Amino acid sequence: MSGEPTPSSVTCPLRVLFVDDCDDDVQLSIRVLDKAGYAIHPHVVATSEQFGRALSSGNYDLILCDYRLPGWNGGDVLSMVRDSGRELPVVLVTGTLGEETAVEMIKLGAVDFVLKQRLSRLPLAIQRALREKQIREERKRAEERLHLFGRILESSTEAVAILTPEGHFSEQNAAHQALTEYSIEELRSHTPALLVGEAAFQEHWLGVLAGGPMEQESRIRTKSGREKTVEASVFSITGDAGQVLCIVAIVRDISERRRLQVQLQQATKMEAVGRLAGGVAHDFNNLLNVIIGYSELMLERRNSGEFLERGAREIRKAADRAAGLTRQLLAFSRQQVLEPKVLDLHDIISEMKDLLLRMLGEDVELVVTPAEDLGRVRADPGQIGQVIMNLAANSRDAMPQGGRFMVETANFVVDEAFAAEHANMPPGPYVLLSVTDTGSGMTPEIRSHIFEPFFTTKEKGKGTGLGLATVYGIVKQSGGYIWVYSEPEQGATFKVYLPRVDALPERSQPVLAPAASCRGSETLLVVEDEEGVRILVRDYLQMNGYTVLEAGHGEEALRIACEHSGAISLMITDVIMPGMNGRELAERMAILRPAMKVLYMSGYAETAVYRKGVLEPGAPFLQKPFGPPDLGRKVRDVLGPEREPSLTSSV
Repeated sequence: MSGEPTPSSVTCPLRVLFVDDCDDDVQLSIRVLDKAGYAIHPHVVATSEQFGRALSSGNYDLILCDYRLPGWNGGDVLSMVRDSGRELPVVLVTGTLGEETAVEMIKLGAVDFVLKQRLSRLPLAIQRALREKQIREERKRAEERLHLFGRILESSTEAVAILTPEGHFSEQNAAHQALTEYSIEELRSHTPALLVGEAAFQEHWLGVLAGGPMEQESRIRTKSGREKTVEASVFSITGDAGQVLCIVAIVRDISERRRLQVQLQQATKMEAVGRLAGGVAHDFNNLLNVIIGYSELMLERRNSGEFLERGAREIRKAADRAAGLTRQLLAFSRQQVLEPKVLDLHDIISEMKDLLLRMLGEDVELVVTPAEDLGRVRADPGQIGQVIMNLAANSRDAMPQGGRFMVETANFVVDEAFAAEHANMPPGPYVLLSVTDTGSGMTPEIRSHIFEPFFTTKEKGKGTGLGLATVYGIVKQSGGYIWVYSEPEQGATFKVYLPRVDALPERSQPVLAPAASCRGSETLLVVEDEEGVRILVRDYLQMNGYTVLEAGHGEEALRIACEHSGAISLMITDVIMPGMNGRELAERMAILRPAMKVLYMSGYAETAVYRKGVLEPGAPFLQKPFGPPDLGRKVRDVLGPEREPSLTSSV
């Protein structure tokens, strides 16, 4: 028969309360349901009294009811079911039912109605009735859960919010409102993208909306525009059928904790820089000795062209080494905003080799064993460098008579067994950074405390006890894990596991094509309070065809700009100067010379002058120390290709 369900191979037991005064009709309905795969357990009643007793004492899955009954009808049945408070679906099985009556019955709560002359629809009607019953029961249980979770919501001191399955805010407690500064009425039409931004929402929250948990640290922006760092534990509450009923977010403000961590990391950097001071001073004295010595010899033998050339080369070589050492120290010691990048650990280790040698000293051998085809990691390069440097400082203290410091890398896959023995690390591919020393080692008692802040075995004044605590914090913040293996007099090994990523390393700075020529004929203004640097810049630019005006400070530069009658194409100015810094000078110059371009130079790191707000991000910048060709190329890049000289010129 068309539309009739295929009989199920597994029978479905069904407790049915029949309300009908015709036994033949009841038996016919049972046969149709048997054929559809239902095992019917029937209970038949005909009067309202019988129905009332059955309703109050029996346990049924659904009610099949005739509309016309002696002395009462299907509407009375629906009213009695409603008044009982029971969630029992009612399907009307009747001979005839007018359209208006059918609508009225649906309003009273009937799930469906089936004409007795078309009983083939009965199994489908029952399927629909049972499905709606299940949905109502799950909704009721969900509401009960949410109600219970709401006595918790208000009593919690942590910020808690409840979201719909689609990700829109539905409820929050007072702590969450205080954190975000939004009322629930303001949040209800929004997803967490309002707080974390659309990109972060798409990256982290879509998995939660699909039913998965999330532990995430992120930045939020409150209603007043304040930025806060938060930790969020997000999970979904599901129904019996696995569908998401709601999403719960427990949020903690960790802004102060992060601020203290930054201070702690900076303190350990300064401690490490202090350790480096002796070695750095030794190296700088040697380099300065070369520079001073050759300068004096060149002055004495100024008529010997061959000796002058050799001396100049040695001076340049020593100066390059000194500049490289300065760059390393600035990169290591400066505070910086975290910038996770895809890294090759070998690049970090290679860049730090000279610093490590100075940290460890001449009596400690540095051995680096790199793995072939090492995987990449995503982390902040400055922080990974600090991990290596702090571990080296710890090993140096453990080897007062000298020894060996070994750095090794490897690809490593964490399986279920390894994960179970190591704090339930997520299984998968990692990159292993292992450092080993041949020092005094540690007892189990000391080993159990080494990552605690301010724990130290050194005598007073010899260490802060922050180095290894900072290492632990950085590793965890990078999504990694760290373990130490050590025995007394057997040295120590620290193993750092960082999640492996399938991506190419990111370049820290774009490589710019050099300018075709460093020469030019424009007029330039050089503002530099350090006379030696100013003279060097002036002489080099004049050698390359430029007309150079020079000033030792901002006020003098402004006076020259007012008095000079011709055009000034570019001002080259130091960033940090007494009285008026480079940015302030440029802002005042923009009024006097709006067409003049500006190139900044400074001994501070580029990221530092941008981050501290001295310069706008993207402003042309040249970091000291620089070679004359670097200056020439940068000047030409800022000015652009030199144009053909015109017959007239203007200020």
